[in-house]
Amino acid sequence: LLNRTTRSLSLSEIGARYYKTCRTIQELSQEANAIALESRESVSGVLRIKVPVATALLTPLICAFMRQHPDLSIELVESDLPVDMIERRLDVAFTSGNSTDANLRVVPLGSVFEILCASRDYLADKAMPTRLADLGELDWVAHSGEHKQGRITVRRSGKPNQKLRQSPRIITQSAASLKGFIVNGAGFGMLPSAFVAEELANGSLVRILPEYQGYHIPINAVFGYQNTVPLKVRVFLDFIKDNLKLPEC
Repeated sequence: LLNRTTRSLSLSEIGARYYKTCRTIQELSQEANAIALESRESVSGVLRIKVPVATALLTPLICAFMRQHPDLSIELVESDLPVDMIERRLDVAFTSGNSTDANLRVVPLGSVFEILCASRDYLADKAMPTRLADLGELDWVAHSGEHKQGRITVRRSGKPNQKLRQSPRIITQSAASLKGFIVNGAGFGMLPSAFVAEELANGSLVRILPEYQGYHIPINAVFGYQNTVPLKVRVFLDFIKDNLKLPEC
């Protein structure tokens, strides 16, 4: 790498090329460190989020967060099914139920419970159920998960679960389509309380047998960062925790 004499020391041709390459590596390293430091000090770049197909509660919050951070962009993956967060390069995923992936860190956001409901129009010419067995006189719109169990499972405070076997008239694959059919008068079904709070408030949906509830469903945000969590992720999760309201119906 060096030309050495008794009076001088200089780079050889290979040494000069080696030095130039090392300088390039150093400059790239400094640039990479600057990018990493910027991601820790400013909320910018792209935040990749997985949300359920039904995003009614999250969409206003995401929009409000973006208004606070104009240098941030959002990329959404919409799915009710689990996805590989590493493969999809996701920063945060919102899930219902408990996570079974030990590689993910969980941020609890609260819980909702399922309720029995139907549209006011659907119930207009029918007798309002007063006991669980009366549901057999109505059309059941079922989520595919409920259909696999072949029954409606509900409970009352302080009482054991009760199970009603019934054949569904419609089977759906997502909470969004389930809600759509129920709102449009296809029958009754079981939906998360927070998902239909607006419809219950304006009267387009009516709660059936309000003394009964379905399952309590934990709502979580999960992420895969184990050591240094990017600032954009930490700030976003703090914002969601402070502002997400899960109404009790």
